[in-house]
Amino acid sequence: LHISYDVPELHLSSCSPYPYDMTCRHTLTCGAQQFAVTPGMDVRVEQVRGENPDGSKMSPKISWSATAGKKYTLIFIDFFSSSQFWPDNKLKMFLHGTVMNVEGNDLSTGKVLDIGFGENFYFAPANP
Repeated sequence: LHISYDVPELHLSSCSPYPYDMTCRHTLTCGAQQFAVTPGMDVRVEQVRGENPDGSKMSPKISWSATAGKKYTLIFIDFFSSSQFWPDNKLKMFLHGTVMNVEGNDLSTGKVLDIGFGENFYFAPANP
């Protein structure tokens, strides 16, 4: 399984649309990044955010070696979301998305499990 991101540069200021305007009157810049996620890697929310301030959506690029004629299911779960910000989270995990019955490695052929995020199969992490 290979998961990669191509994240554009991000500029935030008090002039940015909500919620990106919460910068305490400072201007913040996160440089453009291209990286692959590997097991055990620490990532920050701004690296894997699901939306840009202009409203455009971002999702990771996902690929794997698929066997012809097989169907696959991808489940994105954060097992480590026992953050102090989620005191009522009894399960101590968060489901970020599921897509089922993917033919080969073509995600567009799969069925998105509707967990309240609309057509996107992936709900990016964010600060509570």
